Amino acid sequence: GAGSGGRGGGDKRCGAALPHGDGSRGTTQQLLPREYEVELTVRRDRAGKLGVAIAHAERSQPPRVDKVSEAGAAHACGLRAGDEIVGIDGRRLDASEYRRAAELLPPGPAPFLLLVRRRYEATPGDSREAAAPPPHPLHQELD
Repeated sequence: GAGSGGRGGGDKRCGAALPHGDGSRGTTQQLLPREYEVELTVRRDRAGKLGVAIAHAERSQPPRVDKVSEAGAAHACGLRAGDEIVGIDGRRLDASEYRRAAELLPPGPAPFLLLVRRRYEATPGDSREAAAPPPHPLHQELD
């Protein structure tokens, strides 16, 4: 599975999640203490769909995954609501591309890489605020 550390676990559409919070592999943006980056290998389902909706808050902010269908390909590959899409296929998105992120996703059945930024989840008894993102004003369903 996505969190198991091995490639090709139960779902053949997905690869392992690789943490990127240590500055390796070209990570250039400074992360907040409660954030880390994960690279996910994603493949569309047989109908060509991902099963996600993304939201855009501000032009200067990366698009954020608003909803993930539990039956969708993206969910099976480890994408979560609240993930911010910061890179596609090994290339970090520029701020000018944030609004066009959906258009930049490769079409077709070939797997592709998504670099996402996510927040550490609060654990029981943790006094920090929960990692759930606030709602976004703009929402876009993706195939």
